[in-house]
Amino acid sequence: MGADMTVAQITDWIEHPYSTGRRRIFAIGDVHGMRRPMESVLETFRELAGEGGPEGADLVWLGDVIDRGPESMACLQVYLADDPAFEQVIRLCGNHEKMMLLGLGYSPKHRPGVFNFTEIYALDLWLDNGGKAAAQDLIEAAGLSIPEDDEDCETLRDRAAEALKVLRIDLPGRFHDGEGSHYRAGDVIFTHGGVNPLFDQERFLGQAWWQFPKRDENDHWAWVRAPFLRAVDPGGEGTLVVHGHTPEPSAIKNFCDLEIPVPEDFGDPDQIAAYLEAGGHGIRGGKLNLDGGAPSTGLVAGAQIEEGRYRIIWAGEEA
Repeated sequence: MGADMTVAQITDWIEHPYSTGRRRIFAIGDVHGMRRPMESVLETFRELAGEGGPEGADLVWLGDVIDRGPESMACLQVYLADDPAFEQVIRLCGNHEKMMLLGLGYSPKHRPGVFNFTEIYALDLWLDNGGKAAAQDLIEAAGLSIPEDDEDCETLRDRAAEALKVLRIDLPGRFHDGEGSHYRAGDVIFTHGGVNPLFDQERFLGQAWWQFPKRDENDHWAWVRAPFLRAVDPGGEGTLVVHGHTPEPSAIKNFCDLEIPVPEDFGDPDQIAAYLEAGGHGIRGGKLNLDGGAPSTGLVAGAQIEEGRYRIIWAGEEA
């Protein structure tokens, strides 16, 4: 009989050649509204961080906290809260937070009462990718009335934007001045989607959260996939990039030529254990993917990364 998936599981330590600048880093991947496994991973992080005290311990959120799962609002509140178990809490922006904020008119380039093409497109993209339920969750939490017509996108947008103000959720304030795109500790870069090795890294990661890809998704750190996932050492030799955005099962099937047994049943802890032991959510080619595909697999993945070693912490529930 396998382990109880609702209780976070911890793999054995695995060696790696990267420096973390002597930081003890606890990174959590895409949550997508899956509160229970998120809380289980975070509670385990706190216990592990407590072994050495908060000094030198960082909690890094890789973004995509909202959408698709059933409890976006609850997850967002935890994401925004301070946590005394860690010296620093770093909140990175995912493409789902980006779509929501652009669609609700929170870009610093927004003109009050006027939504430009990019903002309208971002809103449609958000609502079509799990944002509708998240918007309703926000509106309800703020004590506002949910529009009777769930196809009335403009009213839904305006109520959700009002809800953020009522709830005093200041996501844009977290991401201004270049924050939200990435965090660097020693040889390790944390960012939502990844880096594009075809671009100058500093300029690529220096793009603001509100900037939209100019040509395709690979132009921005919140969206990039193929050129990053297919590259070996995309962050440069001797650099590790820790990311989310592309669920690890999809990354393995579409961008990885290794024989890693993706579970047929993510409700079977034994299959997940075999998948992790074979290299799922492991460092490959200078990358560590912590997107467990939570909305479809129920799996929320995280990692404890220290000087010369790391281990995976995961929890799940029925998706």
